[in-house]
Amino acid sequence: MEHVEEKESRPPNDVDVVTFAYLPEGETQKTLAKRAQHLFDTKKTKQNFKVDAYFVQLGSPITNREVRSISYWYSMWSHRRDFMWKGFVQVELDDRGENVKNILNQMREEQHD
Repeated sequence: MEHVEEKESRPPNDVDVVTFAYLPEGETQKTLAKRAQHLFDTKKTKQNFKVDAYFVQLGSPITNREVRSISYWYSMWSHRRDFMWKGFVQVELDDRGENVKNILNQMREEQHD
């Protein structure tokens, strides 16, 4: 995370999101991807939501490709191009999304203060 509006006087181009999640019970990667195509198509998420979205399935052995991806994300997203540190935000989600709702409500309140 960085405050690009302040540091570079421009709006952000996108947000990078990696979702680490277990597959819902009774789902396979194929059935979930088919049911939620709009969330697993990286070109569509970028175009529709301005999100570079990635998914890593928990509960199964990690693949070499996933290890390379995680290493890449850390190396690319932990520093700015000028080598200054920037951070990550981890948001724990529960089944009903209450944590996200609380965070969004808090952000709205802060904007009105």
